[in-house]
Amino acid sequence: MKLSLVVSTITLLAGLAFSAHATLIGSITHDYGIGKHSPLHTNYSGSCGSLHADHFQVSTTGCSTGSSFHDGFDFSSFAFEDITSFELTLDYELTPNITCWGFLGCFNTNRWHVRPAVDQISGSLSGITAANRRLDSGNQTMTFTFDNSLDVFAGIVDSGSFYLWFSRNGGENSFDLNSATLSVYGTPAETSTPVPAPATLALLGLGLIGLRLRRR
Repeated sequence: MKLSLVVSTITLLAGLAFSAHATLIGSITHDYGIGKHSPLHTNYSGSCGSLHADHFQVSTTGCSTGSSFHDGFDFSSFAFEDITSFELTLDYELTPNITCWGFLGCFNTNRWHVRPAVDQISGSLSGITAANRRLDSGNQTMTFTFDNSLDVFAGIVDSGSFYLWFSRNGGENSFDLNSATLSVYGTPAETSTPVPAPATLALLGLGLIGLRLRRR
C-alpha cells in the first residue's frame, strides 16, 4: 500500500514536470472566405489565387508574381518567455493530378508543400519538398510541427509573425484552403502569482510522503 502510494505520487509529479515543457501559449485561427478572413496575399488577378465564399483557392497557374498565396499570423501579443515550437493545422481539399508514364506506372504529380516564412518574401529554404511538408490529397485536416531545426525559426520568433506560403512541385491543379490554425508552444511569461517549479513540487511531494510513512 505504501509502495503503491509512493509510485503513484512520483508518477503524477513526473507528469507535471514533463508537461511543463510543452505548454500551449496561444493559437490563432484564420477561416478563409468572403466576409471572413482574407489572406495578406491580395493579388487575385487571373488564376493567381482567388477568394471564395468559404475558402481561398491556391493556384500558381498564370501567376506573374511567383507567389500564389501568403498569409501572416501575428503572435507578438502573446505573453511568453521562450518559444519551442509551432503547430500549423490546415483544413483543405486537394484533388490529385494522376499522370501515367507507360511501364513506370501512374503517379500523383500535383504536390503542394508547406513553406514557413519570416515575411512575405523570405521563406524557408530547408526541406521545401520534404515528405513531411507535403499536403495529402482529398479532404484533409493536417498538422505540421516546426521547431528550432527550421532555418527561419529564430527569425519568426524574433519578428513575432509566422508567415505561411505554399510551394508547388509538379502538376497544375489548384487546391482549396478552408482554414489555418497556428498554435504556439513554449514557456509562458511569469504571472503575478509565482508557480512552483516542477522540481520543487517533486521534492515537496517526496518530503510529504516521507513524513507520512515515518509517522506510520
